[in-house]
Amino acid sequence: MQFIAGVEGKPASVESRRPDGTIAYACAFLEKGRNTVGSEGEEMFEGLIAPVVSVLRASTVGGAVKYFELMAIPIPHFHSTRLRIGDEAVLRTEEGIGPKGVTEYGSGAVVRVHNVVANYAMYGTPGNVEADSAGSIALLLQVAGRL
Repeated sequence: MQFIAGVEGKPASVESRRPDGTIAYACAFLEKGRNTVGSEGEEMFEGLIAPVVSVLRASTVGGAVKYFELMAIPIPHFHSTRLRIGDEAVLRTEEGIGPKGVTEYGSGAVVRVHNVVANYAMYGTPGNVEADSAGSIALLLQVAGRL
């Protein structure tokens, strides 16, 4: 995925370090796709957008477990499933018919491997299935494998 230009063309990312050794990193506005021209001549984006991606490396496994539980709280209108990926994971998915009559998908996930927790959300533009349940599980497996 690539950064969408943030404020003043700079990527929207931040890193935080605590004295206890905990490190948190977050970035916003990631995208994977392309700009196209719609049927009425308007420019539009086709692909996948990740509004926020974060990774926390806690100083202890117990701290990571607490953070995971906070991030894994169910979100209204999303179907939440606990999965056996990493040490623990939750996948949230949503799908519906958009204004153009095409199925749209959204998903979010949080996964913990030892003392590292990754959390992200993504939305696939109409017709894009990368944020559907199968695509989301495949991505969650990749993320867990890199933690």
